[in-house]
Amino acid sequence: MPDSPPPDPAAAILALGALQGQCRLLDPTRIAGWARNEGAPETPVVLELLLDGEPLGSFVADRPRGDLAERFPANPRLGFMVQIPRPISAEAARRVELRRAADLAPLAGSPLTLPHTPPPDTPQTRLAALTELLDTSTRHASPRGRAALA
Repeated sequence: MPDSPPPDPAAAILALGALQGQCRLLDPTRIAGWARNEGAPETPVVLELLLDGEPLGSFVADRPRGDLAERFPANPRLGFMVQIPRPISAEAARRVELRRAADLAPLAGSPLTLPHTPPPDTPQTRLAALTELLDTSTRHASPRGRAALA
């Protein structure tokens, strides 16, 4: 029995077709949306999640999406909802990328920006800011007790 040639990875990627979908929700604790392989709609899309260019992990877009059932009746299981175990810090704007693992094709709209979110103005955050200010002042205090200029 002759050996069959190994599968051609490039042909497999081409068979997936264009990546369809979009991110519908992005916040520091979760990401949601949908993704579909146009050329192989029955094959769930494996997406990679990157934060500021660093991979965080991958997941499968295979959750039912009622809003897509009419548009894609053969397979409306195209959704994803990823709970992020440690919330993404938004002390500065963060770049979030979603791409198909098979060929690194970006999901429509990717990369996305998670905007800077200042901490809420609460008594606890005001106290923390004041404590930080006092701590900084005492570290830079001159021998006479006055804050030294840095």
